[in-house]
Amino acid sequence: MQATGKKLSELGDVMIDVPQILINTRIKQKVELRTIAGYEEMIKNIHDRLMGRGRIFVRYSGTEPVVRVLVEGPDKQSIGIYAEEIASFLQNHLGK
Repeated sequence: MQATGKKLSELGDVMIDVPQILINTRIKQKVELRTIAGYEEMIKNIHDRLMGRGRIFVRYSGTEPVVRVLVEGPDKQSIGIYAEEIASFLQNHLGK
C-alpha cells in the first residue's frame, strides 16, 4: 500500500484466488523425498502439466507421521488428480 499509494481494497483486485488441494497421508517412515526412486520425475511431470499456472508443495509434518501434499492450480479437478497421484505414490513408498 505504501509503495503504490493504493488502498487495500484496490490492491485486492490484483490477487487471483487459486484453488488448492491438501492431502495428509499417513506414513511409517520419513526419508529424504528426493531419494525415492521416481519421485523427482513424477513431481517434474506434474509441474509440467500445470504449465506454470500452479505449484506443488510436499513436506513432512513436524508433529505427526504424515506427509502433506499441497497442489494449487486453476482447475480444481486436475489439481485433485495430481494431489492424489503424489499422495498415493508416497503412501506406496513410505506407508508400508
